Amino acid sequence: MHHASDGEKHVADVKTARGMTIEFQNSDMSPEELQSREDFYGRMMWIVNATKFKARLHILSPLPDPNAEFMSDIVFMQERAKRPGKNLQVIGPELCFFRRSESGDNPGRGDMVEVHSFAEIKDQIDAHHVGHYMFEWQRPRTVWYEANAPVFFDLGGPILWWLQTYDNRGLRCVRRVEKAALVAKNGGAYSPEVSE
Repeated sequence: MHHASDGEKHVADVKTARGMTIEFQNSDMSPEELQSREDFYGRMMWIVNATKFKARLHILSPLPDPNAEFMSDIVFMQERAKRPGKNLQVIGPELCFFRRSESGDNPGRGDMVEVHSFAEIKDQIDAHHVGHYMFEWQRPRTVWYEANAPVFFDLGGPILWWLQTYDNRGLRCVRRVEKAALVAKNGGAYSPEVSE
């Protein structure tokens, strides 16, 4: 248990020898509570039990390293793909992009841009992939978008999904992280029998 000078107290789930606080979160919390804990602990990360919303969180297309040279001209978007017919059905997001060199840096909502298919640069994406993925989250727990500390979704197994902002336009992505690598980076020893 840790006490602040104003009497506020919190019980950290894990405090590493390197000074990192790790909070394991199973339930919803208010933005105010999230902010309070982040302010209190300072250097921390969230590990969110995502098994409760696993059916609504879909990991989609891989994305390239946002710092890859060719990315200076690319802006990714997500469009809703629809199945034609009497009643149009949304069948999921489709990754597409436009080129800044063709459209200007910040086209407005009414501006026409030439939209390109993900398939057009798939080889470049695959060659520069370092773990980022597009994702779709139906009925998201939006409090996690407000976190300043790193947020990792745990869907079970040896992988965590790190919630990140991919580009300067605010596109959200998740990045694949091995649990063992995260534990080792923070000075621990990974034990799958205990962790799973």
